[in-house]
Amino acid sequence: MSATRRAILFVCGIRALVRLAGPPFWWVTWKGRRVARGLGDPGGIAAARTPDAALPAKGALERLWTETLGDTRIRVAVLDGPADLTHEAFRGARLTRLGTPHPAGRGIGPAAQHGTQVASVIFGRHDGPVRGVAPGCGGLIVPIFADSPVGGPPSCAQSDVARALDAAVRAGAHVVNISAGEMSGRATPDPRLAAAVRACAEAGVLVVAAAGERGCGVPQIPAALPTVLAVGTPAGPPPSPAEGHCLVTPADGVLGAAPGGALAQGSGTSFAAAVVSGVAALLLSLLVQRGHPPDTALVRAVLLRSATSGDGTPPGHLDVDAARALLEQALTDRIPPQRTTTAPDPPTAPDPPTAATTLSAEPGGFGRYVVRAEAREGRYRGVSADGFGAVDVELPDGRTYRVDDLRYPVEGGGLGLRLVPADDERTLVLPDGRRVPGYGLLDDLIRHETGLRPIDPIFTLISYIRPQEHRLPLEQLPYGTKLRIGHRHIAAYVGSGRTTQALPRNTTWRGTGPTDMRLNLDRYPATVHAVSLHGVPQAVLNRNGRIVDHLVSALAKTPELPDSLHCRTIDLNTTLQYYRDLIRGADYLDDLAWRTNCGIHKTIVTNLMVNVPHNPGAFAEIFGPDGPALWDDFQRRHRDVTGTPFTPDAQTRFTPLWQLGGLHPETVRPPTPAQYAEFHAARAENRLAEYAGPRPLEPGTGLAWRPETVSDLLGAFFRTYLPPREAGGLTTAGLVLQIRHLAAEMLRITEERYLHLVTPVITDLLASDPSGSRRDGLDAVLRWVREADGDLPRWSRPDLRGLLEHCLDAASNQAAVPSPEDALDKLALLGELMAELDAEPPYFTSPSIVHRLALGRYPSSPFVRVRALCTVLDQSELEPWPDGPG
Repeated sequence: MSATRRAILFVCGIRALVRLAGPPFWWVTWKGRRVARGLGDPGGIAAARTPDAALPAKGALERLWTETLGDTRIRVAVLDGPADLTHEAFRGARLTRLGTPHPAGRGIGPAAQHGTQVASVIFGRHDGPVRGVAPGCGGLIVPIFADSPVGGPPSCAQSDVARALDAAVRAGAHVVNISAGEMSGRATPDPRLAAAVRACAEAGVLVVAAAGERGCGVPQIPAALPTVLAVGTPAGPPPSPAEGHCLVTPADGVLGAAPGGALAQGSGTSFAAAVVSGVAALLLSLLVQRGHPPDTALVRAVLLRSATSGDGTPPGHLDVDAARALLEQALTDRIPPQRTTTAPDPPTAPDPPTAATTLSAEPGGFGRYVVRAEAREGRYRGVSADGFGAVDVELPDGRTYRVDDLRYPVEGGGLGLRLVPADDERTLVLPDGRRVPGYGLLDDLIRHETGLRPIDPIFTLISYIRPQEHRLPLEQLPYGTKLRIGHRHIAAYVGSGRTTQALPRNTTWRGTGPTDMRLNLDRYPATVHAVSLHGVPQAVLNRNGRIVDHLVSALAKTPELPDSLHCRTIDLNTTLQYYRDLIRGADYLDDLAWRTNCGIHKTIVTNLMVNVPHNPGAFAEIFGPDGPALWDDFQRRHRDVTGTPFTPDAQTRFTPLWQLGGLHPETVRPPTPAQYAEFHAARAENRLAEYAGPRPLEPGTGLAWRPETVSDLLGAFFRTYLPPREAGGLTTAGLVLQIRHLAAEMLRITEERYLHLVTPVITDLLASDPSGSRRDGLDAVLRWVREADGDLPRWSRPDLRGLLEHCLDAASNQAAVPSPEDALDKLALLGELMAELDAEPPYFTSPSIVHRLALGRYPSSPFVRVRALCTVLDQSELEPWPDGPG
């Protein structure tokens, strides 16, 4: 189904029938009745004015209102029909309309009726005819629906919702309320909508969406997306433990404003969602009024956790009092929240040499360093002082441009490298003359940056990089480490110069084994990354990471050809299955299919670190009846591996990621190996409709980051190294064709299928590039693509000229010229394109994953933060910054 046909209607708006792209049909319903014609009608308001009598949890709201009616610093965006802001209910409210293609005037049709009523449930002033849930908060009215000029039902495209979400984030929204939906059982989210929802989570914006008539059991898009807080009503099917991101609250006869000064009552999940959005805004207001940042991840977590106990309300139902109590407890114990930020786009032209791009800018007195000239000329193959950590790409026509592929956000703004010396054998001499162990400066910097005491354990991820690949012809980019964004290997750094590694047996890296390796910086420099979990002291999380990492590193099997592996631990249930059976030494984990390369290995460790506290109660909760026996097995295995007993003071306790995300223990339980095999056999044979066994969570749910697919990796490669304005659409199309053999092999599809997938991409690339209209440009591209083919037999070469000419003809007939950015975006959607062909994209975690997470270029859980701390080089390659000590 094309994006333009992905229609969305009110989840609880008007009774309507909509055709998506042909049969089947589906219905949505809004039970609404007009209560009063206008403020001046005799008996109208007097007869109807029970302003908040129908609001759910009225008593709890009254108690919360004694503390706050909302703070203007908290903004709630309402994505709905246009609202009549001249209504008396909004007098004095701080509301702003955002410009959209839909009119925002005083309409009286279904779209305006619904938009006005939903907005008043949130913002209705308490001295007016409708008492809203959060009248003191600021509001953003973002119309996404308009009444049809021919009398049809209001609707919009998923791409319209995506654009509205982007606008709300730019306008400073903290909460976004959506009353729209499309049946998730019959549709997939438009990639633009999925990306916009992910961007909201990464920006700390809470999206609340109505679940629809079928409730939490079958939520509609976007409510079905995992980072959205979905809201149903008791009228729908009761929520099961599997619906870990859905709340239920009554919404029958909720009073609201109607256009023209009238009042109306309505029922359904649109109004339930508005109530939950208002409660979330009140809790955020409490935070800012007490001097805390508006932590939407914390508020989402307390709302979901309050609904799990059933104390005072049925399980799964909104419990305002319990949510408020959980928030108070979190404020008592909290540490400042850590929010993932998105780095600015890297510059596309070389910057002059500055401290931000070549050195370590040290606020803590650690000194500042640059790469020695002899190291730049020798080991790093003549890289310039301002080019370390970047690559200059040479185009076939002789032009060049620079990409900051290895750099990350540094203090002071911009992208750069914070350089730190270390040594496996010798002591360091600091700029002030002090001598410290070879790891001393690195460890001190990590402790300083992550708030650790000298006695606290260190646990970080360290990715090894290849700065010597600093100048390459375009056609050579896919064949070195640039396909993995310049990263060669990933490990864990645990302090005192020690790393843990997943390496082939026949390695020449220095160390005594996988749990006790050196830094080995003479092989590659490396960037150190810290991983943090919301609300958990870093020392506690590090200790838990060390427990998991030591056990997994000691017991996991690695393949001899690590690049050929595809990941199986793509969901939380399978990850827990792997850990349980690794502890018990299950034979099947020796099979090649279950072996782990470095990227998969450290991703498993990270997901276990944030999801499995190591104490008897947590094991019982996560692993169910098997938990106590597994705890005993874990203690025995820990003693066998480390040589020391696991004592009670070594236990870790914290709120794991799966609980922060609102999941229930029953939904995270690992399957048995037989259940795993049965489920995946049913999926492979297209028998899931009749499969009755346990099902895993969706890939990424409850994990630190969404599992990476091969198509994600290819998309990241194109986004990183082919900026459209510099490379041009025609040149990019040529590289898409050049790598067809490699891409098809990685994606496990035929070359013909790959070319079929990328044909519309090439068409848009040619349409976006004026040079693509010249036939001689095609000839030049074909020449270097054929040269790159080398000795490929002529009979096995597809008709690339015919393909390009077909795409050029199609491009010339396009009514609208796509932007280069939009054309390039399609390359990142190969996974979605493969899904439409019923081809499952293989999963493969590359060593660059933590780098892209730190840059904000790959989606992570809103509760997890990954940030780059420094890049460590062998001390022989660095010297103090010429200005002296920092």
